[in-house]
Amino acid sequence: MEYIMNLEFIRFDIIGSISDWLWTYIVITMLVGCALYFTWNLRGVQFTMLPTMLRNLFKPSDQPIESIGKRKISSFQAFAISLSSRVGTGNLAGVASAIFVGGPGAVFWMWVMALLGASTAFMEATLAQLFKRRGKESFYGGPAYYMKYGLKRPWMGALFAVLIIYGFGLANQIVQSNTLCDAISDAFQIPMRYVAGGLTLLTLAIIFADVGHHLRRHPPHRPLLRDDCALHGPRLHRAGALHPCC
Repeated sequence: MEYIMNLEFIRFDIIGSISDWLWTYIVITMLVGCALYFTWNLRGVQFTMLPTMLRNLFKPSDQPIESIGKRKISSFQAFAISLSSRVGTGNLAGVASAIFVGGPGAVFWMWVMALLGASTAFMEATLAQLFKRRGKESFYGGPAYYMKYGLKRPWMGALFAVLIIYGFGLANQIVQSNTLCDAISDAFQIPMRYVAGGLTLLTLAIIFADVGHHLRRHPPHRPLLRDDCALHGPRLHRAGALHPCC
């Protein structure tokens, strides 16, 4: 009993206090500060380059989708992969919680932060392109690579890689899967073990499937498969897509 109480103390008091301090002072300050900084210095790139983005998004590739010994995906399919890594059950629960706590005005501030924060996402993607590396069949890169080659901090890139593997590969998947199974179980009165089993089979089918083939056949449905994104990241690399968090 004493051991359990010590774990509860660590979980709720120590970890909870650290989490509250980080999210209240550090994370919010950095998110807002970076969004304003990049928006100002890039002259509102998320607004001025919007027409160009839309043209390129639906522009057909000048190369064949299937080439000799290589798998390629279109700009829209790459966009679908990126969207799937940003939209999930956390967004839905987060929006609902924000409206419950802050009222309808919270929606306005979420819109403002989404518009300003787009400049930060643009910088992430740009740095990933600048410092990506060429593989045998495709390119690969991400924050760990521009930390290593851009900032000249290999230790920072290695630390980020370890943390992102734990965060996206383990912790994030557990939380997302549990939330999804719990919501479906409550809504449709289906035992959670059946929902979890179905989700596991669906994830296995996606992991062992050809990602490029799947995207070419079902591009509009790709964002619905957000929970398995981190699990098949290496296959996305081989398919020619740069995941923003890899």
